Amino acid sequence: TIRWLDKFYASPNGMSLFGTPDDAWQTGRMSSVGLSGQTQLSDRWIASGRLGLSDQRARFVNPTTSGTVFSGVGFGDVRTITGANGYSATGRGVLDWGPYDSRSRGVRQGVYAQTTYQAGRHLSISGGGNYEREKAYTDPDGDPTTTRDNGTIWVEGRGSVLDRVSLTAGVGVAHIDGYASRSTPRVSVAVLLRKPAPASIWSDTRLTFNAGKGVKSTSATAVDRSLYRLLVTVPDGRAIAGRNGIGPIGPERGRNVDVGIEQGLIGGRLRARLSYFNNEFFDLVEFVSRNQLPAFGVPLDVAALVGTGAYVNSQSYTAQGVELSGDARMGDVRLSASYTYLDAEVTGSLSSSVSPQFNPNIPGVPIGGY
Repeated sequence: TIRWLDKFYASPNGMSLFGTPDDAWQTGRMSSVGLSGQTQLSDRWIASGRLGLSDQRARFVNPTTSGTVFSGVGFGDVRTITGANGYSATGRGVLDWGPYDSRSRGVRQGVYAQTTYQAGRHLSISGGGNYEREKAYTDPDGDPTTTRDNGTIWVEGRGSVLDRVSLTAGVGVAHIDGYASRSTPRVSVAVLLRKPAPASIWSDTRLTFNAGKGVKSTSATAVDRSLYRLLVTVPDGRAIAGRNGIGPIGPERGRNVDVGIEQGLIGGRLRARLSYFNNEFFDLVEFVSRNQLPAFGVPLDVAALVGTGAYVNSQSYTAQGVELSGDARMGDVRLSASYTYLDAEVTGSLSSSVSPQFNPNIPGVPIGGY
């Protein structure tokens, strides 16, 4: 498999809010090559493998400080904005923080292998692993500034009991260069309460349960532009980071649980599904501008050392909800519909303060950070 993606993007920003356009633009290019294969070692044993290479480049450019410049910051025109409650405010919005030309490049090379053995009619065992070398470049045409070797191994078993209960359980161990290894357990259970009955209105009923934990390695580019990595490049940077409790960026983590029921109707020609899910995500990576860092305890002199900003593990959120879906089979025609209700809450963030701000003229009504 060979892929090539090339993009250019530019936007004048919100003209109704600022009254003057922004001249920033960005480009991106991604190329990838993949090779995969599979072999049948015996009537019970199969194996597969994949090789992959990807190269991604990005450039973000702001040629000039757009708008009316005050102390190096570009402001839009004087505008009056009226809210849904009829309240209006007049002023200038912050449009531009100043010129910049930021380039980055990330390269990944990896190999993945997996094997499955059918131990019996009701039991199969799978295992596999992957190795990946990742490189990040602040100068796309220079030498890599960050190189990491990451790997994962995992094992999983699948079995059934009395043709009514299906169980899948496994665990993986992920090693991310520079961090402690993390385990990722997972389990899935399906119980067939009613077997398919072609002549019955209530055809079959199935209960499902899934739970697991996962980790995602932070990209080498984010590591290279993390708050800690940028600090250690300046004189006495390690001591500055140590005094302010700033450590290396780490992997992102997550936990998911869902439970559901699936009901077949009219001999399986109709099928309805209902499930509830509850997920949590921790230590998510986000980019925080240098202007926001002091508001969260980073000293002004430290924030001034990291250029336009830095990546940090500072975001977390929860997501729970209900999914409802159904499909109908009528001859050669199949109709399907679905509905999802999602209740998501950001529980931690530095790029957008989760501590509400208040306008003294409208007490009791939380607003954003600006």
